[in-house]
Amino acid sequence: MGADAPDRAINSPRNLSIPRKLWKEGGETALREVMLKQPAKFCALIAALQPQHFKHEVEHTIAGLSADEVRARLAESRAKLLEAGVDLEALPVVEALPAPSDGGS
Repeated sequence: MGADAPDRAINSPRNLSIPRKLWKEGGETALREVMLKQPAKFCALIAALQPQHFKHEVEHTIAGLSADEVRARLAESRAKLLEAGVDLEALPVVEALPAPSDGGS
């Protein structure tokens, strides 16, 4: 594309400026109206706004860690969640599991 070619990227700032302006003018009101009058369309819209793909990694490496190492890992995880903007107060409370038995010795 040349310098004078129109910016055709759907998410370019030029193409999103009008929808942003309209959203500021009455987006919340419009959403409420759709929610009340067309709940199926509202649900489809909300679903479409959710990220379709995200990276999720799971590590199962705490089995051999000391209590202090586990605490450090938990603190790292907490920091990552806070950095990502997660409201920790909104997360469910999970009760601690009992310590594993020593196998009946």
